[in-house]
Amino acid sequence: MFGHLYRWLLEPGNRPDHGPIKQLLRDYILQKMDVCVGRDLLGECIERRRKYSVQSLALQSGLHPQTLGRVLVERRLLEAENADKPASILLVDADEGRQAAASLSRSVPFVQLPALLGATRPIASCLIDLGVLTPLTRSQGENTRDKCGFDALEVEQALEQIHVMVPEMSDVPAEWVSLNQCSKRARIPMRDLLQMILSGKLRQIGRAQGELGFN
Repeated sequence: MFGHLYRWLLEPGNRPDHGPIKQLLRDYILQKMDVCVGRDLLGECIERRRKYSVQSLALQSGLHPQTLGRVLVERRLLEAENADKPASILLVDADEGRQAAASLSRSVPFVQLPALLGATRPIASCLIDLGVLTPLTRSQGENTRDKCGFDALEVEQALEQIHVMVPEMSDVPAEWVSLNQCSKRARIPMRDLLQMILSGKLRQIGRAQGELGFN
């Protein structure tokens, strides 16, 4: 790509007539190209990768490049209009790209959320609507939510949050009701009820001892 300039800079030794251009070109290549760790670049070994192509990140992570590309678009690490370009020329920041790939590797489908959260399917849907859980990708067509994946770590963090906010109770008062019963009796949408809990506005709440999740 850089032709004679690159070959001249490859000449042995630290020639004083090279000046700062060697470092400038090296920095430019690291910022604009997919260069792997351990490669010799203009006389220096690469110790830290700054960019991945979607293809190289997918290969390293064992993921499908198209699926990874959709997650990167969702996270705004790739422009949507570039998503159809070859995966080998699409570049992403190395650190942010690895985080996105790790989330996809931990992905769980929507159908598993109720069991993981100890919740009903409507409660799981409400948590998505409230932004507590974020789809890794957004599918088109019917039953789109069933096709979405979710980061298992984010699911675990949501569960930890509710366990901190809602303490265990050794003796649950007889007049207390479950979330579903409360929503029906008070005619409050489940989404609004969960929002009250998560914002700390509903204080008389608890969990039966030994129980996990929202049920």
